[in-house]
Amino acid sequence: MFKIAPATSEHVVEAARLYNRVYEAYGIACYVEKVKSEDIESALKEMERYGGELVVLLLSELVVGLARARVAEDIGLGRVLIIVDPSLPDPLAAEAYRTLARWAYRLVEGRSGASELVGVALGIAWRHTHLLASNTLGISPGEAGIAYIMLEAPALPGPPHGLPEGFRLEMLTEPPKGGILEGIADAINDAFDEYLDYEPWDAEDADSHFKDLYRRRPGTVVATVLSPGGEVAGVAVAYPVETICGESILYLSLLGVRREFRGLGLGRKLVDAVRWYAFRQGASRVIVDSEPEVDKIYYRVGFNPTGTWWAYTLVPRSIFNV
Repeated sequence: MFKIAPATSEHVVEAARLYNRVYEAYGIACYVEKVKSEDIESALKEMERYGGELVVLLLSELVVGLARARVAEDIGLGRVLIIVDPSLPDPLAAEAYRTLARWAYRLVEGRSGASELVGVALGIAWRHTHLLASNTLGISPGEAGIAYIMLEAPALPGPPHGLPEGFRLEMLTEPPKGGILEGIADAINDAFDEYLDYEPWDAEDADSHFKDLYRRRPGTVVATVLSPGGEVAGVAVAYPVETICGESILYLSLLGVRREFRGLGLGRKLVDAVRWYAFRQGASRVIVDSEPEVDKIYYRVGFNPTGTWWAYTLVPRSIFNV
């Protein structure tokens, strides 16, 4: 009944519509960026560059499902994203999940060294779709391994006030360069060293990242707080997105304060600066997605939960052999 085909440029328009239909159907259209055909084109290029595969599920000639799979060769862990059109009747939707799961299993089988207990990380659209897919694949919906909660804060009509004496705020609406760029890289390394296991940034890494971000996301802002000595004490990065419901919002992609400057309220000042920038850009609010273990940090700086979740579930590889 269904046919799986490698996603190509001829599918990008329908694939983008499918993403948007899924998000709209589950009532989260005002929290999710509108997916455009060029976003799918970009995903195809990313698959070519980093490995992995993106396929479409066809019912006749209509795109009704998507699956994206990648295998981290160094740890042998695969990550699979499965999205199925919510307008399909439940029996058809269940069969669509099974079909895409079988494809994913065949793709990672033999390439993943992970055990049967931690075989594949399955991202099942948003939590709203989790129940149907979980029932189909035999996964308990309460077994989400990694869950991200969406938080929001309204835009502010004025700039932040009351920075500690000698500290100053800078809002960069063009890619940072020079000494501030190296300072931002150092601040990010210091702020996230205790949370993430990654190769520290240098100025070249930061330069490449921000140039690419400003190119892809016009309207990006990098807010920095500088210490009395001119050191970058904290940084926040945000960019505007248009949601599926047509609302303009700002997405906070990074917030970090150097450990030696914590406890001074700099995180709130950075967030308030981003909220003020959102107001000036005509955006109604700022959103961020956070793991529940750290969301209390965002609560303290003015964010509140929207009730929307994104979940990854660690499942046995054998489940995909359905």
